Amino acid sequence: MKCLARAIVYIEERFREPLSLEAIAGVACMSRFHFARTFRDEIGMSPMQYVRWRRVIEAERRLAAGEGSLLKLAGELGYFDHSHFSRSFKAATGMRPNQYAATALDGSVAA
Repeated sequence: MKCLARAIVYIEERFREPLSLEAIAGVACMSRFHFARTFRDEIGMSPMQYVRWRRVIEAERRLAAGEGSLLKLAGELGYFDHSHFSRSFKAATGMRPNQYAATALDGSVAA
């Protein structure tokens, strides 16, 4: 569906920024309720889960590359603060960001 493709492109271009369901649904030209249901049916997760997943993927990439401090990374990926970033990252990966970075840098984690 073109409307979902537009929404995914919008998310990919802006996942580092604070995003709202209303804004993403607007890009898809749908009500937020219809959009959320359609997105989940087609993609397999809610739009906001997709945003969180995309942020974690980017965090993993940057942590494995040794880029920046955790505080800076949290801000650049749209998290409210370092604590919010750490909780979200651990919920998604099972590891705290600093643990992931340490194992990624020593080669224990495939990034």
